[in-house]
Amino acid sequence: MIDPASTTKLQMTTLHIGGLRCAACVQLIEFSVRQMEGIQFFRINPLSQKAELRWQEDLISLKQILLSISKLGYSAFPSAFALGDFQEKEKKRALWRLFVAGFAMMQVMMYAFPAYLVPEAMVNGDLTPDLDRLLKFASLCLTLPVMFFSAVPFFKGAWRDLAQRHVGMDVPVALGIVLTFCASVWASIFGGAVYFDSVIMFVFLLLGARYIEENVKQRTLSALQVLSQIRPSFAQKILH
Repeated sequence: MIDPASTTKLQMTTLHIGGLRCAACVQLIEFSVRQMEGIQFFRINPLSQKAELRWQEDLISLKQILLSISKLGYSAFPSAFALGDFQEKEKKRALWRLFVAGFAMMQVMMYAFPAYLVPEAMVNGDLTPDLDRLLKFASLCLTLPVMFFSAVPFFKGAWRDLAQRHVGMDVPVALGIVLTFCASVWASIFGGAVYFDSVIMFVFLLLGARYIEENVKQRTLSALQVLSQIRPSFAQKILH
């Protein structure tokens, strides 16, 4: 809510918002910020990941606004700050997550191939019960780095959404990953079919799609910035 009598200290700025994944993320941030006292205008552009902000300085500070966005699980920076180093670190971390998931996927698929050829292990067959269990536990060990490193962004996003009583895209993704992994661990111990290869492939494809999406966004934003800086040197007015 805004006090009509307090309009002398109206401030305007542009914020960089990081961590946006879908339209639900934009709606959550906009709804939370607009409920704060002293906010006159707040709108996020999902493509550029920038937000236009107008607020009354005597009612709320910019630091409080940034902290409120951070508590939601997203990053927010004033436009005056350079984000090159931050974006470069995020890109390298995303590449490492993708590399770990891709490497584990190739290895686990190789271990799962004999089980596809021989669905049930035989005592005197090429795939014995002992060898079958060994391959399952080897797949389990290779899946652990994916669960505790590569898939961390999905778990953090799901936890953030649940903490805000909000169901976003990461909630069903994280739920599917955890349930499939736990079911495969149970099958590795007590017998049954495992799906470690499916878990890792799912994580790898999602990480790959997000990495491509982020690159496309950055290229599009760079092109928009170049176009916005192009101004005509002169103009001619035609009188009718």
